[in-house]
Amino acid sequence: MKPAQVKVRPDRSIYRIDGGWFKARWHFSFDRHNDPSNMGIGTLRVFNHDTLVPGAAWPMHPHRDIEGITYVVSGHFEHADSLGNDGVLEPGGVQLMRLGSGAEHSERNHSQTEPMEFIQMWIFLAQRALPPALAY
Repeated sequence: MKPAQVKVRPDRSIYRIDGGWFKARWHFSFDRHNDPSNMGIGTLRVFNHDTLVPGAAWPMHPHRDIEGITYVVSGHFEHADSLGNDGVLEPGGVQLMRLGSGAEHSERNHSQTEPMEFIQMWIFLAQRALPPALAY
């Protein structure tokens, strides 16, 4: 694999989206933001900074062959997945989920009154189709 090359980017160049129930800053090409010249750094594919309004949720959705890391900046991050795991992370909490051969998960703002802010990173796995697992 070619060595990762880090580019310094001014804040104004980070893609921003306001979906009403969420606001996000996507540092690399992601979802409807397509930038083939900015697909990540090495095995780091996603670096998103998201804010959800009170009670908002991304419903269950699938992923595979990534390691997902979530860091809670503020608020209370509620997680559930198809492996039967669920729980709430406090500010400063970190969740690590290997989505190897595939699993579904959801993200929800546990509060009905306060926004919730988190950073999510996806790292490509060196080996495909590993069993999915969650580690808090």
